[in-house]
Amino acid sequence: MNEEIKTQTLKESKFSTFGARVFVDLKEGPNGEFVKITKSKKRGDKKIKDIITLPLEDIDKLILSLNEIKN
Repeated sequence: MNEEIKTQTLKESKFSTFGARVFVDLKEGPNGEFVKITKSKKRGDKKIKDIITLPLEDIDKLILSLNEIKN
Protein backbone atom coordinates (compact mmCIF):
# COMPACT_ATOMS: atom_id res chain seq x y z
CA MET A 1 0.00 0.00 0.00
CA ASN A 2 1.52 3.32 -0.97
CA GLU A 3 1.66 6.44 1.20
CA GLU A 4 -0.94 8.38 -0.81
CA ILE A 5 -3.55 5.64 -0.40
CA LYS A 6 -2.77 5.32 3.32
CA THR A 7 -3.13 9.06 3.84
CA GLN A 8 -6.40 9.21 1.91
CA THR A 9 -7.78 6.22 3.82
CA LEU A 10 -7.00 7.88 7.13
CA LYS A 11 -8.37 11.27 6.19
CA GLU A 12 -11.69 9.73 5.22
CA SER A 13 -11.95 7.28 8.11
CA LYS A 14 -14.96 7.48 10.38
CA PHE A 15 -16.38 4.38 11.99
CA SER A 16 -19.24 3.58 14.33
CA THR A 17 -18.44 0.83 16.78
CA PHE A 18 -20.68 -0.29 19.63
CA GLY A 19 -22.46 3.06 19.79
CA ALA A 20 -19.20 5.02 19.72
CA ARG A 21 -17.97 7.21 16.90
CA VAL A 22 -14.34 6.77 15.97
CA PHE A 23 -12.44 9.44 14.03
CA VAL A 24 -8.98 8.88 12.60
CA ASP A 25 -6.76 11.82 11.66
CA LEU A 26 -3.30 12.06 10.20
CA LYS A 27 -1.33 14.76 12.06
CA GLU A 28 2.13 16.29 11.73
CA GLY A 29 4.20 16.39 14.91
CA PRO A 30 7.75 17.28 15.92
CA ASN A 31 8.91 13.71 15.22
CA GLY A 32 7.11 13.39 11.88
CA GLU A 33 3.61 12.22 11.09
CA PHE A 34 1.47 10.33 13.54
CA VAL A 35 -2.06 9.01 13.72
CA LYS A 36 -4.60 10.41 16.16
CA ILE A 37 -7.65 8.28 16.94
CA THR A 38 -10.55 9.89 18.80
CA LYS A 39 -13.36 7.72 20.05
CA SER A 40 -16.33 9.56 21.48
CA LYS A 41 -19.32 8.01 23.13
CA LYS A 42 -22.23 9.65 24.83
CA ARG A 43 -23.19 8.09 28.13
CA GLY A 44 -26.11 9.83 29.77
CA ASP A 45 -25.29 13.55 29.90
CA LYS A 46 -21.55 12.98 29.63
CA LYS A 47 -19.53 12.72 26.45
CA ILE A 48 -16.58 10.38 26.95
CA LYS A 49 -13.58 10.86 24.67
CA ASP A 50 -10.61 8.54 24.34
CA ILE A 51 -7.69 9.84 22.31
CA ILE A 52 -4.96 7.49 21.14
CA THR A 53 -1.90 8.45 19.10
CA LEU A 54 0.19 6.02 17.07
CA PRO A 55 3.37 6.47 15.03
CA LEU A 56 2.83 6.35 11.28
CA GLU A 57 4.79 3.07 11.04
CA ASP A 58 1.85 1.29 12.70
CA ILE A 59 -0.54 2.53 10.05
CA ASP A 60 -0.91 -0.80 8.20
CA LYS A 61 -1.94 -2.58 11.39
CA LEU A 62 -4.26 0.30 12.24
CA ILE A 63 -6.08 0.25 8.89
CA LEU A 64 -6.50 -3.53 9.05
CA SER A 65 -7.90 -3.27 12.58
CA LEU A 66 -10.31 -0.49 11.64
CA ASN A 67 -11.53 -2.41 8.61
CA GLU A 68 -12.21 -5.44 10.82
CA ILE A 69 -14.18 -3.26 13.25
CA LYS A 70 -16.10 -1.68 10.37
CA ASN A 71 -17.11 -5.05 8.89
